[in-house]
Amino acid sequence: CRSSACQHPTGLLIKLSEPVDFDSVDKQPVDLVFALIVPEENTQEHLNILQAVAERFQSEILLSQMRAAKNPKALYNIICSPV
Repeated sequence: CRSSACQHPTGLLIKLSEPVDFDSVDKQPVDLVFALIVPEENTQEHLNILQAVAERFQSEILLSQMRAAKNPKALYNIICSPV
């Protein structure tokens, strides 16, 4: 989302301990959730970040590594590493 209270793009990745049924397109339960907040006036930056995240999350290898992460630090390191 875009918010006037936000000064810098901020992302949050959550790895759920128990997947939830979210009526997803692939009919798989959801276990990884990404949220993005950007400054209200940053419409193009918002779209650019979403595109980059969507492209990155197409990697089955990356998704498998994220799901196997044992702690937040490991998950962070996986996300920050090149694909």
